[in-house]
Amino acid sequence: MKTLIEILRGLAGLFVDDEWLVLGVLFVVGLVAFLVIVVDAKPQTGGVVLLCGNILVLIGGAVRTARRKSRT
Repeated sequence: MKTLIEILRGLAGLFVDDEWLVLGVLFVVGLVAFLVIVVDAKPQTGGVVLLCGNILVLIGGAVRTARRKSRT
């Protein structure tokens, strides 16, 4: 049981550790939902925006982390 609790804490830490990453992903998902539901864009367009947006968010998170590590 202790192992399961430690795994769940580790997973929760991944989401809480970098709040900008979480907010960026949520923004991209919201943007895609808006495009597909409200603007009536094709699902393929939503998929491309989702893929490219999340890649950009990940790159931004990696750059921000690298800058933070280089300062310390």
